[in-house]
Amino acid sequence: MDQTWSLQPSADSCVICGHKFKPLEMAEISERFHFICAAGFPNVRCMSRTIKTFQLWFFLFISAAVLTIAVAGVNSSGKTPLHYVIALLLQWPLLLLIALPHSLLNLLFARLRPRTSRAAVGVTAALATFAFITPYAASIISQAELGTFISWDAFKVAFTDFRQVLPDVLRGYGIKLLLIVLFSIGTGVVFTRLCSNDWTRSEAGSKRRQRSGKTGSTRTFVMVLVGLSLLTAVCIPYTFATGNEISEKIFPPTSVSVSLLRGILRNPCKEVSEPVDIPLERQVTMEEYLAGAQPAATPNVFIIMLEAISSDHLGFTGYFRQDITPNIDRIARESLFFPNSYVAANHSNYSQTSFHSSQYARRRPRLDRFEEINYPKVLLFDILPHVGYQTAFFSAQNEDWQGMSRFLLTHSTIEHFFHSKTELGDHIGSEVKLDDALVRQRAQEYISGRNPGKPIFLYMNLQKTHFPYELQEEAEKPYLPWETDHFDFQYFHYDRRYQDNVRNKYDNALHYVDKQVGAFIDWLKANNLYDNSLIVIAADHGEAFYEKGYAAHGTSLFEDQICTFTLFKLPNSAKKEVRGDAMGLIDINPSVLEALGMPSHPAFQGKPVLAGPREGFIYMTSQGLIKADGVIDYPWKYIDSSKEGKRLINIEADPTEQEDFSKKHPAKRRELETALNNYIHNQMQYYMEASQNERDRFYAPQY
Repeated sequence: MDQTWSLQPSADSCVICGHKFKPLEMAEISERFHFICAAGFPNVRCMSRTIKTFQLWFFLFISAAVLTIAVAGVNSSGKTPLHYVIALLLQWPLLLLIALPHSLLNLLFARLRPRTSRAAVGVTAALATFAFITPYAASIISQAELGTFISWDAFKVAFTDFRQVLPDVLRGYGIKLLLIVLFSIGTGVVFTRLCSNDWTRSEAGSKRRQRSGKTGSTRTFVMVLVGLSLLTAVCIPYTFATGNEISEKIFPPTSVSVSLLRGILRNPCKEVSEPVDIPLERQVTMEEYLAGAQPAATPNVFIIMLEAISSDHLGFTGYFRQDITPNIDRIARESLFFPNSYVAANHSNYSQTSFHSSQYARRRPRLDRFEEINYPKVLLFDILPHVGYQTAFFSAQNEDWQGMSRFLLTHSTIEHFFHSKTELGDHIGSEVKLDDALVRQRAQEYISGRNPGKPIFLYMNLQKTHFPYELQEEAEKPYLPWETDHFDFQYFHYDRRYQDNVRNKYDNALHYVDKQVGAFIDWLKANNLYDNSLIVIAADHGEAFYEKGYAAHGTSLFEDQICTFTLFKLPNSAKKEVRGDAMGLIDINPSVLEALGMPSHPAFQGKPVLAGPREGFIYMTSQGLIKADGVIDYPWKYIDSSKEGKRLINIEADPTEQEDFSKKHPAKRRELETALNNYIHNQMQYYMEASQNERDRFYAPQY
């Protein structure tokens, strides 16, 4: 078909199959699809029928998967046939999101040259198949490993940090991904052949429909969609009323569809009875704050943030390996030590930014990658230069992960900013982390070249205890066996028969990190910078080893993931004490100012803790794979999790956190549940509903 292509409706054959249209057929096409024919798509009837067949194939595939899972009984406890029927209906909106752009693209491809058109429709069919099956398979894997389907936020992480996530995916699920790719390519080939053969195979049927006047396949298709829409609308209230039974605990497409519907139909503020609106603090300029906030002393301030260390994993806190952290233990004996330090979130992108700003991370109903920072925040890097400090930031990790550097550097200035990209360039990979020894050395070099007449505020982040806990070949590895190459070793899941290997590998990494802390402290002592300095050591969250049913972190609000430690080595070790009361990592910045003799900044939601126990509750959140919010009133904890449900926990009475104390202590349950709901309401009201003018005038609520 060597011809000149134009936008005129004079073409008389299908560019896909080459069928020569008769005048009657052309008249029918012009009548029924006049607006498309005018744009040059004379073969749209062929394409329309084939596309609808392909969408039907998609829906049948989903239905077959649903029935297979239902028969297999995966996660089917407590479900009724009605649950499965509704779950089946609620899958079609996700299918529609894939089907509509696929259909439109193929109709556009209908006006390309035949060979190009075939290639284009084949590729789009393969991509559409891959776009659906991949997240579906990922959700099934997540269900098997974590007991929950993968969330929309997890998809966003994969989409936005694709190059950084891909190596992990290939390493852990490369064979499965290859099978999906091959299946998708096969689907594209089959779909192309269907397009090529569609008119030929249905020519006789088309003529019969023309003679009988029955040409309403498009109307039928639209009526089916309308019917599904009405049924879905009827099911939505029932779905929301059942909580997680349908929306998050049956099938992946249902979970994604319902989460999207919730976002469209519901206000982002949680529904609470009589929410308490907390008065907001008026914003002040730095000059206004500093007018009554000059420091009584200006010691050097060093904050060392460690990665993924639970409170009970130090020799100082009673870990069974007493020799694992000798250097941190030595500093702890000279410090004000808080073994009950609670993080604002169980994943680093929230916990670390929350620590730096002394603000809770719960700002959005879904995962926040800090794309829009339209609210006030104040870091110690913003305050301390105004009272004479040099500021420096050293991190072994890639601070661009999930927008952390965007949060840190928007409306803030850090004089010296060093992270993995500074050393390695813009080469993104799964574990773009520097050796902690190198980061320590770079920090020491900076301190050596400082202006000796000005105090230093330096932040250092060490990362070797992050999964997969890899050490250099020459590094000391005292705990054996530690090898993990001979079994499936994934972030959220590994064979529990090899728990000792995993724990030993982690402990070797922790021992290495402790060595770097000790080397830095010894260097400070050798340069007469230790005694008069304020040194803070903390961890951004804990790390789980299946004590509470999970591995690694980012999944639950149980103690192994959200309770860590904080120590304050005050100038001249002014206080040496182990404090049993609870604090939050968001309390570190106000406490640093307290040590300098300065009041807390009104933008901070944390509270100073050096002089005595903090007042008020401590709030936490998880917006990764498993959504959860919680509140601490030590030793009480209340959590609201998409997987664990709502639960009142007494940490001291039941360290396993398996018992729900709600019935035994209903008043406490109501108190903490109300506090948590009010906190979420006020956070969402400030960040999501308040006008920009209000956020420009007032700081976030205080609790």
